[in-house]
Formats: sequence, structure tokens, C-alpha cells
Amino acid sequence: MFDPPFCPPLVEKSESRLFRFLLCELYDPQANLPTRIFPPEHFSLLLHWSNLVPLIAPLHPAARRYIETLEYLTDAAGVPVHLLPPIPYAEGVGIIDSHLHLDTLLSKQKVSAHNMRGWFESVWEGLPALPVPIVGLVANFIYPWNWDRAEVIVHFSPFPTRTCFGVHPHHIDSVPLEFLEVRLQRVVGSPTCVGVGETGLDYTCRCRCPEPWDQHRDVFLLQEEYFRGHIRVAKSSRKVLVVHCRDDGTGWAGKRALQILVEEGATDLPIHRHCFLGDKGEAEEWSATLENIKFSFPCIAPEISRLQAVVSSLPLTQILIETDAPYLRPKDSLPPNHPGNLGQLLQWIADVRNMPLKLMALAIQLNTTKFYRVGPRV
Repeated sequence: MFDPPFCPPLVEKSESRLFRFLLCELYDPQANLPTRIFPPEHFSLLLHWSNLVPLIAPLHPAARRYIETLEYLTDAAGVPVHLLPPIPYAEGVGIIDSHLHLDTLLSKQKVSAHNMRGWFESVWEGLPALPVPIVGLVANFIYPWNWDRAEVIVHFSPFPTRTCFGVHPHHIDSVPLEFLEVRLQRVVGSPTCVGVGETGLDYTCRCRCPEPWDQHRDVFLLQEEYFRGHIRVAKSSRKVLVVHCRDDGTGWAGKRALQILVEEGATDLPIHRHCFLGDKGEAEEWSATLENIKFSFPCIAPEISRLQAVVSSLPLTQILIETDAPYLRPKDSLPPNHPGNLGQLLQWIADVRNMPLKLMALAIQLNTTKFYRVGPRV
């Protein structure tokens, strides 16, 4: 890596990294202007010049002056960056929980949908203030008997909320395979639905999927058939496919799920690898194979040492955050898990990437907004 030549030597390293992020890590100082930015979805093309103003304030004056002359920067098609429309986040920078189970959270707490706002307020009372507010949720409904409740829950949610529908691999016996795709096609047509899933493979010894493989091979093969059915629905509806992969540390679930995605011709689908707990090699393999992949990290990620290498090496455009609420709460919090616990996770990711917290929050918010069309004014 290098510092762009227009950043004076006095610029601190953190400011230099911020500046390089706002432009492009592939910037070539020897290239003739106008400088082209690649890939075309790089964040400097999503941030309109008017939205850059509060972010560039800490920079050295010389660096700030350069960013303010954005007519020198064009996207891959040659369109000047300053002519691109702004992303509408007038409400400010915020946190979007990209994966939680609102129906289960409410059920476990014995809270009705219309009392949801009051329950959230009571849970968060006395907790440390979040660095930025919650501005959106992506609620996954994985129990078919709750699919019809989704619209009521969304209506009473205190935050802008989108939905995903699927059958978790632990509950594949809840819908006969021959009816799966018909029922899914009906619910994914909902105006709030943005994804299919979660779905995938679970080789753990918990819930309804015991081990080892040789004794329960039929269960795992049936999971594959349900996974393929979800993929077909996602392809026909062009919704995000939310993928669940879990095993006891062997990595087999991730490898087999990726094979199935390739076999089903789904490498161009938008895919959300939710609750990623794998290693750097697994993340790289999925990134190299899938054209539009996002990885979300749960609140327990800071407790798993191998994830630091994953978070530091992934392209920033591929990172989301999630609670998987009511599950996977951080060890220093009271049950149940909830979106109010995402502040610590966001701070950890910002520290790992050596970026200002609010800039990291904005980056992840833009990732989620673009991927799931959720958030303020979306």
C-alpha cells in the first residue's frame, strides 16, 4: 500500500487510510486524469460530494482540497463522480441489523407485536448509548407457521423493516418438500420481502441434526434438497439468498453449500452468508466463486480470534453486521440478544480495520441499504 502523493507527509496514518478509502486503493498516481475508479461499486461512487463534506473534515487541508475537486474522478463508464446522485441517508448514519428473528424474539419474551416499541425501549433503558442509532432491520421468518404474521410484525416495528422467508435446515420437516417452492413463491411476493432464507446446511449435533454423518446421511441429503428448492425460488424472484452454513469446525458445510450453489447456477445471485464464523480461506473461496456475496458477522465475532483476519482482509463492500437475535448474544450482555448490542460489534470492526467508527458505520449501512433496500427513506 502507498500514501497518495497529494497527501502531505504530515498527514497521520489513520487519515491517510481514510483518504485512500474515500478514493480507491487501486488509484494510480501515474495515470492521466481523469482517474477511473474500479470496481464500479466502490464506495467513492456511492458517496455524493455533498455527503462527503462531514467525512473529510478531519483530513489535512491539502487532502480536503483535492477531494473537493471531484470533477477529476470518474466512474468506470467515465461519468464524473460529482454528477452521480446521492444516496438518500438524510436521517444520518445508522446501524442496520441485517439478520434477526423478530417473531422468535417477541415470542420468547411473550411480547405482542403492538407492544414491540415499548419492549425495545424498556430493554435499552440503562444501556450505554449506541454510537449511531438503529435505522433498519432485516427480519428472517424461518418457521412457516409464522409467515402470515410477518406483515403485522413489520407494521408495528419501531424501525424500517424488511423480511426474508425460508425454512431453517433444523426445521425442514415443517413443510413437505413438494409444497416448499409453491408456498415460498407466494410469500416472497410480499412488498416487504427482500430475501429467501435463511436456508442451507447444518451439520452440527444440536437441535434436530445429530451427528455423525454416516448415521444421519439421509437428514443431510434432505437438507440439500430443501436448499436447492430455496435457490430456485431466489433465482426466479431475484431476491437475496440468505445462506446458513454450520458444522463442528470441519468446514464441510461451507464447502458443500458452495458446491451446490455452483451446481444450481447461482453464482450470480445476491448471496448473504449470514453469521459467518469460518476462516479467511473459506471467505476467500466464497468471494472468488460468487459475484455478489456479503458476509455478516454476529455480536459474538469479537470473541472468536480467527475472525479478526477475516474482517481485516475482506473487501469493505462485503461486510454486514447482524445480531441473529434472540440468539448469539455477546458474553457480557443479558439475554436475549437484540439490536442494541450491535454497537460493540461495530466498534470492534472499526478497530480491526483502523477506520473511524462513524465512517465504518456509514460503509456498512450503505452495503446493507444497497443489498436489502432497507433504511431511512428507502
